[in-house]
Amino acid sequence: MSVETNQETHLSTIEIASDGQTHTLDNIAAVVLATGFTPFDSLSLLPKDNTAKTDPFLPLVLDKGGTIRSEIPDLGFVGFYRGPYWGVMEMQARFLGAEWVKKNRQVSTTEDQRQSLRVLRCSDTNSQRGQFPMGDYVGLMESFTKDLGIDRAGLSEDDSRSGPAIPARYTYSHPSTTAQEDMDNEKERTLGALKALSDPKHQKLQEAAALAIFRALHGAWIFSREYITGEKESGTTTFSPRYPSSPAYDREYTQTKLLSSSSTIRSIFRLSESGAQDENTEIEVLENDTLVAVGGNPKRLHLTPFYLKRVDGQYIPGEYYIFNFKGVSIASWERLEPTYDTTGAEGQAFTQIRTIYKR
Repeated sequence: MSVETNQETHLSTIEIASDGQTHTLDNIAAVVLATGFTPFDSLSLLPKDNTAKTDPFLPLVLDKGGTIRSEIPDLGFVGFYRGPYWGVMEMQARFLGAEWVKKNRQVSTTEDQRQSLRVLRCSDTNSQRGQFPMGDYVGLMESFTKDLGIDRAGLSEDDSRSGPAIPARYTYSHPSTTAQEDMDNEKERTLGALKALSDPKHQKLQEAAALAIFRALHGAWIFSREYITGEKESGTTTFSPRYPSSPAYDREYTQTKLLSSSSTIRSIFRLSESGAQDENTEIEVLENDTLVAVGGNPKRLHLTPFYLKRVDGQYIPGEYYIFNFKGVSIASWERLEPTYDTTGAEGQAFTQIRTIYKR
């Protein structure tokens, strides 16, 4: 196998020779060597009761959030940590650096942590174990900052506890004035971007919301609908992904509604991350799948900020959708379709047809 890289495009070409034939792969941006590296052989210096060569889930029992053993204080570990996010690994490195510059170093044991890890390791490996044995990300970050004497920087003047616990919020003073200025500038840039993203009206947040809504619609739903006349209708609807019908769109669903009357209705939901008509991420709905071929005019969902709620009786032109999130999933959603009654005392009364979707 040979690899050649184009210096202008930074893309590579790989030629694979096998059985007298050569196969060429073009436009390679990156190569990941999934060799299944196992570092267990390098851990032979540790006592056997503290290592498990056959357990990639939890090979080591360590102190202080998986960083060190009190019996070997000059040996540190960064990354022997099965858990979410890179923040903990950065705090592990900071903790080791702070420990090793102390004149009189004495690492205290955390026997309770060790014992909990031993119990987890001794559990039946054939049964389900939690994906992350050290999954309390915020707790680990706060534990390290307590040891390091670092306070979490607030995202607002009156609240230092809310918001994501990223490493940039845990900074320390530096003896060098120049280094401190660089650190402060980098901190302000990072926290400034984080504060902007925390604004419900921020464009990037709205783009992420559109993508989250579109992704969470995937699958089957049960719906019930009530008309103004009191007539009720129920059925199921399924969002099935398909290849986008136009290059202007990044993702597309076929929505198939099966009504209690045994009739079937197909619609198209599609997402444009760059915006088909403007610069914003948008979701479009075509009520009939035949409109794709004839270029029918779609309905576009305009997202309001997350914190806004519709006031009862408030008039909103067009259809109105409510998505109730639970984590990254949609627990339920509603579609409100406007109808008009021109016989009312004020000339026109606004009412709605309400459809509720649940799993």
